[in-house]
Parts: sequence; structure tokens; C-alpha cells
Amino acid sequence: MRAFIIRPFGVKPDRNGNPIDFDSVERDLVDPVLKELGFEGRTTQDIAKAGNIREDMFRLLVTADLAIADISIHNANVFYELGIRHALRDKRTFLLRCRADDPVFDLQGERYLTYDRTNPGAAVPWLVEAIRQTRDADQKDSPVFTLLPQLRVQSRSVFLTVPSDFSEDVRRAIASNATGDLELFADEALGFEWASEGLRIVGRAQFDLKVDEGARITWETLREIEGDDELEANTKLATVYQRLAQLEESDLAVRRALVAAMDASPEQRAELQSLLGRNAKTRWRADWDREQLDLDNRRSVALRSPWLDEARKGYEAGFAEDLNHFYSGVNALAMYTIEVELAKLKADVWEEQFADQSAAASELAMRTRKSNELAAAVSVSVRAALDRLARLEKKDAWAVLSEADLRCLTPNRPAFVANLYRKALADATGRMRDSARAELAIYQRLGILTDVVSEVLKQFEPPTQEAKVGDEPSVVLFTGHRIDAPDRQKPRFPRDKEAVAREAIKNALATEKEQPDGVALGIAGGASGGDILFHEVCGELGIPTQLFLGIPRDPFVVKSVAPAGPRWIERFDRIYAQPNRRILSTSVELPRWLRGKPNYDIWQRNNLWMLHSALARSRQRTTLIALWDGGKADGPGGTEHMIARAKARGAKTIILDVRGLFGLPSE
Repeated sequence: MRAFIIRPFGVKPDRNGNPIDFDSVERDLVDPVLKELGFEGRTTQDIAKAGNIREDMFRLLVTADLAIADISIHNANVFYELGIRHALRDKRTFLLRCRADDPVFDLQGERYLTYDRTNPGAAVPWLVEAIRQTRDADQKDSPVFTLLPQLRVQSRSVFLTVPSDFSEDVRRAIASNATGDLELFADEALGFEWASEGLRIVGRAQFDLKVDEGARITWETLREIEGDDELEANTKLATVYQRLAQLEESDLAVRRALVAAMDASPEQRAELQSLLGRNAKTRWRADWDREQLDLDNRRSVALRSPWLDEARKGYEAGFAEDLNHFYSGVNALAMYTIEVELAKLKADVWEEQFADQSAAASELAMRTRKSNELAAAVSVSVRAALDRLARLEKKDAWAVLSEADLRCLTPNRPAFVANLYRKALADATGRMRDSARAELAIYQRLGILTDVVSEVLKQFEPPTQEAKVGDEPSVVLFTGHRIDAPDRQKPRFPRDKEAVAREAIKNALATEKEQPDGVALGIAGGASGGDILFHEVCGELGIPTQLFLGIPRDPFVVKSVAPAGPRWIERFDRIYAQPNRRILSTSVELPRWLRGKPNYDIWQRNNLWMLHSALARSRQRTTLIALWDGGKADGPGGTEHMIARAKARGAKTIILDVRGLFGLPSE
């Protein structure tokens, strides 16, 4: 999260001429608090690039997650900036002051923290707690928004510009399906002023690629930055949670989005209501679609399930929000059709829900009538969509498939419906085919619409085996020390210990290979020493590996291979010659959009890149093997850094302690 400090600069007198050192107030009070709570950003003085400082100030006032205003004296700039903040942001503006000038009339009655001008640091504990509460609070603290409740806050995205080369990197990752790169970019965007919009770009890409765990992390991070009512984050998370079978979380995300969607388009609200319907439908199907139930019992359980009604209501509410949203209309009609057909087949189960047979018959007649009315409305909606597409000379496979779904649910000849599906499936994606097949499987499993369903299913290829949530390959990631240079003072990986290191790496890999399904992939860099040994041992054990280089070959060899001698360069080149390698950058420098990130370099980036790439392949089954002496790295991005980041992300970690292996002295 980012903060912006509104304050006088330097030493300024109060009304009595007594000096206040506002620079020391920031240094001794505000800055320690923001550091403890993890806030980036401070004042416009932190911006080193050329530009208009007023433009920077306006942007920071509007986009900062937190603003702290020191109103100790009657400083025109402070009140001007505070007024802008109160007028444009409704939350998380905190006031503080020392005992100096009286508060101006318009701010009398506002809460603020008082500090001692001679010892501002003494107030750190109180300010930490106050800022923590302000950060976590959801109520408005702007008097403008409090007094004008209909006033709407502008989205921060209006004021934030994502660097064009960041967007280009994301597009390249999408084109190559490099999902680990997307996770890396999301991680690296944090801390920048434009972080939320960078996360949005990455999250959309992950969502479209159906990289659900990565998308979950990205959108949850964005929601933490923007607040629980962030509309797009909650909308995307609702679907992502659904894909991950986290239905309670999905429902919660939908309801949060609906609260935030008062000004949203009818299409957005229709989509959200439909998500509630889909979640209920998933629960309904789980109630009855079990192998131990025969057809008769499946029908009974399906009709009794309360989720049948909930699913219908969700989809129906979605269609009511937007009559152009034919997807929700078709699904509402499907749930009506299923309910009516099951009520006819299982009259005794249907009648259980009513006081007498006449009430049951009346309700069934009413729902049959509603089903017919809905079918007519959905038919108009689908036909209107298809006509619009024809006028614009465009195609939408979902619309064509929805027409086929609609005709399957209404009286039509089976051969005619099958022909509609055949045409629709010609342009349908795999996801569309799977969705249509899953719906037809419901009718088939419940034994309804049997004539048309049996004919339509002939148009589908046999279903492919879907990967289950948590069903992931095992990936082993390696980090470790390089062979000691001849002039190294403190030994860490002596040259004569290469065979010992090889054996330790081989034993660790052999143990991992004995796990269920073995090891699908090994990932490592290419430095002399542990990295190259890892690739070679994996080759001996039949484990495929991927070489990751953060910079091009030649400068990498000069920096990380050549100091060990020509034999190591030859071994590196044998690994490099394999096609399964990746090079992150064409330069030895960080990309322009990343160069402003403090305390960050290409070697740290390389570690995070490998880690995110491993996790993107196997969130639950990534193991890090580390050849390590337990000490600090010689520079940034070393073994210690990789171990710390892997542990923070829950990866299994195996430490091969070189102190014991090589007989090195312990500190």
C-alpha cells in the first residue's frame, strides 16, 4: 500500500513564532510508523523524475491508499491539498498535529492525533495503532462524502498509467503461455504507484488463460489494495473460486460485487446474479449425481434438493437484470424445464412440498406457464443477438450454441436440434464444448429429454479427461552455491568436493523421484557448481530439466560460469544446447518499468522468476533443493534469498548443508 504525507516543509513558526521542524516530525514519527506497517511512498519530494510537481501531487493525493495530513499550523498548501483529498477520496485520510495554531473552523470536531513538537518520536506507538485502524476501517472519514452521501468516488484506474513496456511484457507472456512470468510481473508490480492497475492487467490475462491459482492470488492482492468492494476483483474472483470448487468464497465475492455494483451496467449485474445461480447449480448437482444412486433415486434427490430452486432463481434474476443476457435466460429455462419434467416423473416427491394435491398441481401449472413465457422471451433475446451479429458481420459462438441449447429445451425435432449443435460446435472452443456437453449430461443422468439428448450427443467427440483441482505434477527447483573461486577467502564449495555435492544432489532427487508420479520437471539456473550438477544428475535419473537464465548467455557465462574454468563452460554449453531453455531478458539490466524498484536487481529477479515458474506449474508439489552453507549470500539474489522466498510461498524445502557434507567449519 502507498501513503502520501501532506505537511509543511522545513522549519515553520506557529502563530506565536515558536518553530516546528516538520522534517523531523516525518523522520522521527511518521516515517517509522509507515515503515512498520509496510507503506510505500511519502511526499512529492520522493519523485526524482522530471515533470510537473503539481501533477504528481494531484495524482498522489487521489491514488494514495492513505493520506496523513499535519494540520499543526495554518499552512495554505496543507489545507489546499487536504481539501483535494477530502473532495476526491472518501476514506483513509488521517490528521495529526502538535499544540500550535488552533484548528481551522471547518476541521473542528475532526479526530486527530496530537504529538509533542520537541519529541515527536514519543508518539510512534499511538500513531502505529491509529494508522492500523485507519487502514483497516471501511467507514468514510471525508466530511465531503459524509455530508454528500450520493457523491461517488472516481476509480483510481482513471488516474494511474501503467508503463507501456510492462503491458508489452504481459502480452509476450500471454502469447507464449508463460504463466510463471505473469506471476513474476504481478509480484514485481507491488510497491509501484500503478501497482493496482498492473495487477489488473496480469489478473485479466491469468483469468482468460484459466490459470486459476495464479489469478486467485493476483485478484486477492488487488482487492487488498483497493478494498473489499472492488467490483472487477470480486467479479473475477467469483468465477475463479468457482473453478477451484470454493463455492462459499465464490458466493461471498458475488455478494460483495453486487453491493459495489449499484452503478454497474445491467450486463454486469446479470453476470453476477448468474454466478450465484451457477454456484447453486453446482451444489444441486453434487446432491444427486452420485454413482451409488440409481435413476429413480437420482430423480428424487434432485427434485428434493433446495439448490434446484436457488439455481433457477439466480439465473432468473440475472435475466431480469438484462434481457439481452441470453446466457442467464437459457440457464433459467433449463432449471425450469428440469423441475417441471422431474415433477411429472416423480409426482409423489413433488407433492411432498405442498399441503395438498391441488396446491401441488396448481404450482406445477404455474411453473409450466412461467417456463413457456420464459422460453418465448429467451428466444427473442437469442434471435436479437444473432441478428445484431449478422448486421455487424460478426460471429459469436456462444450465441449460436445458446440457440441450440434453447431449441433442445423447447419442442423441436431431434434431428433439427442435432443439426443446430453440429453447426454451433464447428466454431466452438473446447471450453464451450465442455460446457454444452456437461449440460446435456445432466439431462441424460436424470433421464429427461431423452430423444433429443441422445441424438445431440452424437455430435460431440468423447470427453477428454479433465485435470482435477490439486492434481498437479511434481516440480523440483534447485538453488546452490557456485564452485569456489581460487581467491575465495572463506571456503564454501571447494573444488575437490564436487563428487560429494553430486552424490548429495542425486540422493535428494532419487528420494523425490520415489514419490507418487515421480518428478515431472527440474528447474535450475546454469551457474558453475550446484546448478550444472543438478542438470547433469537429473539427466542421469531421466528427469527432464529446464534451464533458466535471467540474462543472455554470454554475460551470464562471464559472470557465473567462466571463473570456474573452461571445463565448466563446456558443461554449461551442453545444457544450454538443449531446446528446453528460457532466457528472461535480452539485456543485463532490468526493464525500464522495473528500474525504479528499490533494492532489486537481475539476480533477485532470476530467483523469483524460477520460483514463480515452478509454482505456476505445481502450486502444491514444488520442492526446493538447496545446496547451502546456512550463511549470507555474497551479493543480492543468492541461495539464502531463494530459500527465504520459497519458504514464504509454502514450497517444500530440502537443505543440503555443505558444512556437514564438506566438513567446513561452523560459525
